[in-house]
Amino acid sequence: MKKTKALIKKGKVLPDFFTYTNRKKQVYFLHQKTTKKGEVSYYCSQKSEGNIVKQIPDGYEVWENPVNSRVFLRKQEERLITKKEETELKSAITKWCPISAKFDIRGREIIVYGSDADTDGYKHLAALLPEFAIPDFTQLIQAHGTYSPLLRFTLIDSENRIFSAERWCFRGSIDDWISLYDHRNSSLFRLCEKLLPHLGQESFYDII
Repeated sequence: MKKTKALIKKGKVLPDFFTYTNRKKQVYFLHQKTTKKGEVSYYCSQKSEGNIVKQIPDGYEVWENPVNSRVFLRKQEERLITKKEETELKSAITKWCPISAKFDIRGREIIVYGSDADTDGYKHLAALLPEFAIPDFTQLIQAHGTYSPLLRFTLIDSENRIFSAERWCFRGSIDDWISLYDHRNSSLFRLCEKLLPHLGQESFYDII
């Protein structure tokens, strides 16, 4: 086990263990334990000691929480979002989203997370100090930034590929998803075109 820890510190991991490296470059190991009822359960941990598993059990998948980058093992669900729609979403975020964003697909739902980082402030600082080698802010955000759920698209018509849209309400008394009645029953592409430009902007709170 000391050898394992030494290899981890050097950025290397023994091939006998299943590992997952999150966006913060933290290495997680898949562990197994037996509950009081005698059932086997699995969990992900950065600890390199204990009952470490060599591979993911059938019917499960590793999931990295977009908000805090913590890693979990969860049961797989039938994927109802097509690869084409996933590709369209990636392109739409690059084209229309003014902030760093990522998304998570679960069943028939797509949740878009946006970064809380002040990109405008960074750009202003970089312009004031052009002679200094300031790190790539985009990479810093992606690796260490904080993300929050902002939009949720739900597939409501599989045959015609129609989605509904919701946005996260940040009011203290609500803190939940609210339906966007002005942006319902549309294709994923159209919803992205209308809604993604508002992420990180004051106009986001006016969307209904």
